[in-house]
Amino acid sequence: MLRRVGLATILAAVAACSGGSRGGGGGAEEPAEPSELASQLREVVDPLYEAEMLHGGMVIAIIDPAQKATEFVSFGRGVGGGEPPGADAIFEIGSVSKVLTSLLLVDQASRGEVTLDTPVQQLLPFGVRFPDADGVRPTLAQLASHRAGLPPLPDNLAPADISDPYVGYGADQLYVYLEHAQLLFVPGTAYAYSNLGAGILGHVLSRQAGVPYEQLVDERVLTPLGLGETWVVLPEQARPRLQPGTTAGGDAAPAWTWDVLAGAGAWKSTARDMVKLVEAAASAAANEDGPLADALRTSEIPVADAAEGTRVALGWHLTDAGVIWHNGMTGGYSSFLGFEPKTGRGVVVLASTATPLSTRIGIGMFDLFGGKPLDLDLKIVDLKAAELDRAAGTYRLGNGEQLAITRNGKALSLGMGPEQVRLFARSATEFVVLELEASLEIVLRGDEVLGFVLHLPGGDVEAERIGPPPTDAPAPEGVTP
Repeated sequence: MLRRVGLATILAAVAACSGGSRGGGGGAEEPAEPSELASQLREVVDPLYEAEMLHGGMVIAIIDPAQKATEFVSFGRGVGGGEPPGADAIFEIGSVSKVLTSLLLVDQASRGEVTLDTPVQQLLPFGVRFPDADGVRPTLAQLASHRAGLPPLPDNLAPADISDPYVGYGADQLYVYLEHAQLLFVPGTAYAYSNLGAGILGHVLSRQAGVPYEQLVDERVLTPLGLGETWVVLPEQARPRLQPGTTAGGDAAPAWTWDVLAGAGAWKSTARDMVKLVEAAASAAANEDGPLADALRTSEIPVADAAEGTRVALGWHLTDAGVIWHNGMTGGYSSFLGFEPKTGRGVVVLASTATPLSTRIGIGMFDLFGGKPLDLDLKIVDLKAAELDRAAGTYRLGNGEQLAITRNGKALSLGMGPEQVRLFARSATEFVVLELEASLEIVLRGDEVLGFVLHLPGGDVEAERIGPPPTDAPAPEGVTP
C-alpha cells in the first residue's frame, strides 16, 4: 500500500538515517438482531466516528461457523453521505489483492505452467534484465512472500498526480527500472514488504499465460470461488455502489488507476465477496474439500519469519496466535481479512477511508471472539488551551527540513506547507498520528518545549523547536477551526 508520499517519505528517510457479469451474489442471510459481538464492536467503533478519527463508511463482517449467518455491521456514511454501506457496497481492497495474485501463482504451478521456484527472469521478455544478488536470482514464490529483495516501489515511479500514483506506470517504465535495479539482500535470506514484487508477479504470470491479468485472475481464481463482484475495472452497472474514498483526515480521495503493477493492489470488491474468500480459505485450512482448496492450503503454509510476531506465507501473513490475515490501504480505502484455522471464525473489514484502524479493528476482533475486550490502544483526551498552545511551534528535523505543529480550535496538526496530519492527544505530551501509523512525544525541560520525537514504524525522528508556528498554517484535513 502507498500512503502519503510527501510528508511520510521525508520522515521515513530521516528515520532511516537515524537508525515496509460473472456468477455470484447470494451469500448467507444476515441475523435479524445484532449479536453481542456486534454490540461490543459498535461500542468501540461508533465513538471513533464521533471523534473524527474515522471518516467515510465501514462494513465489518463477523464470520462464526457456530452461528447460522454471517453478520454485517455498518458504520459511517455511504454513497452521497447517506446510509452506512452494506454487504454489497464496493470498496478498493488494496493489498488484499496480493492474496488473489498469489492464488493465481499456486494455480498455475498446480497446472505445471510454472513452478514456485521458477526464476522471475525466465518469464520476462528477451533482453529485459532482472536483478540478482551474489548470483542468486529471485523466484516467483519469493515475490509472493516478499523475500525477493526488491524495494517497496520502483525509483522511477513519479506520478504527475500523487492522488492516483500508479496511473500510466506500464511495462515500458518497469523494464527501464529493471535495467538498473539492485536487490536489498540475497533472495530468500530476509523479508521486505514490496508492492513492486507483487506487481511484477501478476505481470509475469499474465505474460506466461498470454492472457491479461484481470481476465486470468477472473478465470482461475474468482469464478471457481464464486466471487462475482470483484473487479479491477468496475462494470458500468456496479459503479454507483463504489463508496467514495476519503483520506484519514476526511478529504475526498479518488480510486486508483493501475497498469503493470495491478497484482499489488488493483482489485475492488464487496464485503459479501470477501466473506466467501475467507470462508473458502478457512475451509481449506481445515482440510475440507472445495474449489481451489489445494491452492488455498498451499498459499497458507508459512515459509519464513516476517515482522516481529508474524510469519509470511504466499500472499498471507500469520500471527503467533495462529490468525491468517492480510490487509490493504490505498489513498482513500483500507481493508482487512483474517481467520482462525482452528475455529473457522473470521473477520472482513472494508472502509472508505485510508486508516490503519481497519487493521487494528480486524486483529482486535479475534480478542472479542476469545471473550476479551476490543482494545485499539486509543485512549484519547481533551487538552486545555494552554497545553495546545505549548505544543504549537516550528520544528527543524536533522536534515534541515522544517515542520509545524499548529493549533486550530481544539485540534493540533503536524505538517509541512499544505500537507497536514491530525494529532490526537493521549496526554499533554503524547499524541497519536494515525495517518503515519506513529506516535509523537513532546520533549520538555520544565515547561519549555525543546522539541519532539516522532516514533515511526521504521525508526524515530527527532526535531528541535526553533520558534512559534507560522501564522498562515492551514487547518488539518477534516477539522473545522
